[in-house]
Amino acid sequence: MARKDTFMAKYPNAKMIGAGMLSIFEAMGETAKPYLVKHGLDPLEAEKRYALQQYIDTLYDILENEPNVMSNMVGIGIYIVDTAHLPPDMDTLEKALNSLEVIWQMHTQNAGQNWDCNKVDDSTFLVTNQGPIPPDVEYGVVYGFVRKFAGHRSFTVEYEDINMRNGDTQLITFIVSLK
Repeated sequence: MARKDTFMAKYPNAKMIGAGMLSIFEAMGETAKPYLVKHGLDPLEAEKRYALQQYIDTLYDILENEPNVMSNMVGIGIYIVDTAHLPPDMDTLEKALNSLEVIWQMHTQNAGQNWDCNKVDDSTFLVTNQGPIPPDVEYGVVYGFVRKFAGHRSFTVEYEDINMRNGDTQLITFIVSLK
């Protein structure tokens, strides 16, 4: 069973607030419009709650039908971070990565836990994700936070196992390394 299907079977009543979806589709511009219409998300209202299944179906439809999909999906994740309104006390990479689950909970309802972050040492974090969003979008979110909070340090964000991004595994691990 695919990652998204396993998640949605576990949380069939999950909802997401429109604001959590808007930045993703703003990143794609008019390319997103036919997908939004197809899945009943047009018009998309920031304060309204939608079935998470609609959102997931839309993302995976885009994933299956658009060219340059990996870079588009990663770009969407980065755009989410670039346009997010973050609290002023979120001023370090560790705080940002540890806030991923809080942000998920703020945007969803009945959707279980999605994120976890473990600090290995001062320059390495293991960030795990078990949600239904395409892994490349989640990679972009992690990359966006690292880019925003790494300061002048160079960094890498890698899949623990690149084969996991296309598989049916529920748990995806990203390795964040600061240089």
